[in-house]
Amino acid sequence: MEVKLNKYIRFIYIALWGYIIVFFCTFCTESKKTYTITGKAPDLKDNTVLYLVPIENATKETADSTYIVNGTFEFKGEIEKEEVKIIRTKSHLSFRFQPVLVVIEPGEIKVVLDSVSIAENTLQNELLQTWKNVKQDFDKDIEMQKKQLRNSEETFKQEIRERIGALSEKYATYNYEFIKQHQHTTVGQFVYKMVGNSLTEEQKESLKLIEKEQ
Repeated sequence: MEVKLNKYIRFIYIALWGYIIVFFCTFCTESKKTYTITGKAPDLKDNTVLYLVPIENATKETADSTYIVNGTFEFKGEIEKEEVKIIRTKSHLSFRFQPVLVVIEPGEIKVVLDSVSIAENTLQNELLQTWKNVKQDFDKDIEMQKKQLRNSEETFKQEIRERIGALSEKYATYNYEFIKQHQHTTVGQFVYKMVGNSLTEEQKESLKLIEKEQ
């Protein structure tokens, strides 16, 4: 009788520990991931309100806000889903810095709000920042060429148009390669929504084929 009782107690002990292990494993699996955005805003006054707003389907419930304190700010939260948001302020203050796009993903995202704002220090924000840098360079080059086109004599206009076409083709190729490499990430899907219309039909079909193969 005592032997059977000891076996029963041992069984209960093992079962209890098994339950505890399963509980903690489930808890760890289901616990939500978090993000932190730490930022600097050297040209904004203390108590200036900043907003963190989704690019798509923004509502009062999905927006967040914080204040500038000693030229710094912070956002924290749980990640319901990875998505791209924008940090901005009220419209009449927007000229003081460039609103910045950030990918909400686990980790500490570091931001600087300035005439050219940056977001970095996590994998997808580094990728997004790289893409933004290329886009800013392209926009600058295209604007310079268009200015020359407006001010040039007719004999030079065709040459300038060809340069604009070459720049646009180069940029479209870069976007295609970027999307192809990162199409299953939040940043890749965001870039596709931004510039997908500039891709050729062949490039769009190629992306669809790659998605089917994977």
